[in-house]
Amino acid sequence: MEKNLSNLEKSINNIILKIKENNSTHSNIIYIEFYNLITENITNQKNITFIFHTISRSIVNSEKEEEKENLLKLLPEFFLPFKNDLSKTFPFLSRILTTIQSNIHSKINPEYISKIFKDILQFLFNIDDNNIEPSVNKQNYEICQGFCIYNMKQNDELCQICGVLCLKQLIITLNFYLKNTKYMKYLWEKLILFIENDNFGCKLILLQCFNELIQKCKEKFRQYANITMYKVLDYLQDTESESRKEALNILYLLILNCPKDISALKHQLIDFISVLQEENDEFIQERCNQILNLLNENEKLNENSKILSSDGKRNESENNIIKNKINKIYIIN
Repeated sequence: MEKNLSNLEKSINNIILKIKENNSTHSNIIYIEFYNLITENITNQKNITFIFHTISRSIVNSEKEEEKENLLKLLPEFFLPFKNDLSKTFPFLSRILTTIQSNIHSKINPEYISKIFKDILQFLFNIDDNNIEPSVNKQNYEICQGFCIYNMKQNDELCQICGVLCLKQLIITLNFYLKNTKYMKYLWEKLILFIENDNFGCKLILLQCFNELIQKCKEKFRQYANITMYKVLDYLQDTESESRKEALNILYLLILNCPKDISALKHQLIDFISVLQEENDEFIQERCNQILNLLNENEKLNENSKILSSDGKRNESENNIIKNKINKIYIIN
């Protein structure tokens, strides 16, 4: 039964109070109460809107970092009661992302914001429910994608970090959208745009996004492999060892999944690798060896395929001679 606004406000404030008390014994109870509250009012747009605005206002007004973080946890939970009809969540998705946006410049760690974003994706697209197919809602996906790119475009380090961290979660969590070549191409173009941008400061996380994109797309990434390798090679000389390691990971994946498409840059890559092998870092040395071994294996495969192709032509020629002889025998007879 739907509650009137006065009782509804008391229920919400009771949940908010428990969150602020930060009592571990309340943690599970809070989410059950919140779920029940949304479920009871799910058919009443006015009440649902009131619930959202009350929570959003509490997040904004909260001065303690821990309180803000715990209140932000309620935002993904907002979608859970709607899992059987996620179309009804559309009016609230933009508002929820706006609430997150307004907290980027608070003291909350960007990693925490990206975790909240990941939870939103999981609840919004039914990722955690093994009994339900992931929800394919292009409109919601494009809003979430737009949130990431918008923040990455800002001339503000915190926005850029939050944006690229959330984009990484988008690629990992909603990888089934990458089957649509339009979305794969769009993300790749944006990653290339930002990796070329000197004002974009989160290059390591950007490289991680490339890594995830290639892992999810595999051989479908072929048409973008050559340009990606060309852009990433420079990071083998980066001053930060973590960036050099991530660049090596990307190059390894490109050679593994798109060997023929990066062959033009093979010798250039070997030159870089020969320098990196001198580094006193176990991971870098091991990855360099793996890359060289993979290149050698690909070279052997190419040679074998040429031999097979040559043998095939020779066998075909021999077969034609035999066929001609047989034909002559039949003609003579």
